[in-house]
Amino acid sequence: MTTKNQLFISVTKLYPILSYLERVGISRKSFCSATGLSAEALRDPDLKISLAKLDDIFEFAQRMTKDEFLGLHMGEQLTRPFSHIIGHIMMNCETLLQALSKFCEYQRLVDETTKTVFFEEDGYTVIESDILDMSIRNSRIVAEYKLSGSYAYAKMLTEKKIHLSRVEFNHKAPINKGEYDRIFCCPVHFNKPRNALVMDSKCLSYPIIEPNKKLLEAFEMQAKSMLSSFDVND
Repeated sequence: MTTKNQLFISVTKLYPILSYLERVGISRKSFCSATGLSAEALRDPDLKISLAKLDDIFEFAQRMTKDEFLGLHMGEQLTRPFSHIIGHIMMNCETLLQALSKFCEYQRLVDETTKTVFFEEDGYTVIESDILDMSIRNSRIVAEYKLSGSYAYAKMLTEKKIHLSRVEFNHKAPINKGEYDRIFCCPVHFNKPRNALVMDSKCLSYPIIEPNKKLLEAFEMQAKSMLSSFDVND
């Protein structure tokens, strides 16, 4: 695959930001106006925005909210399925293991900035979020958004408690760690070489709520077609 000069991310990644801002009293209209976003364009789940624009939006949102834990809180807002086709694929998988595998396979359709992988390590499953773009590789907001969001989404898909052994971040520890304890309910380590959730492997066998095999096949057919033309279209 040819390396691109500019990476893109699905506009659906902005939805948790907008949801969180509305909860703290900042309207979507005022935020879009302040950042130059088009409220009309945000209704298209297939729209992509540049990484540079996303980074600016994150920073602007943090200034507006004065929320030190903005990334954690945005990820925590992932309480409804993705509007993108990947969300429909994951919702129709049989187990969390299958849903995670499908997400890793099709992730590029919604996010070119990150590569998610999972593997066994010392009897646990590690879900690692590898941020590919050096400009945001050490971004605390991005790392916390991705891990908090992954955790919230796994709980939503299964409607079960996901038992984490620990969480690792590559950024330094903040003074106040209370929000990490509340959200992840496990030890959280900082200044690590990776951003990762470490979980009980038995959680991978948890069934997804109300899967539909025929819908999964149909959505995957479309996703494979989209992926095959991905680079050409971009």
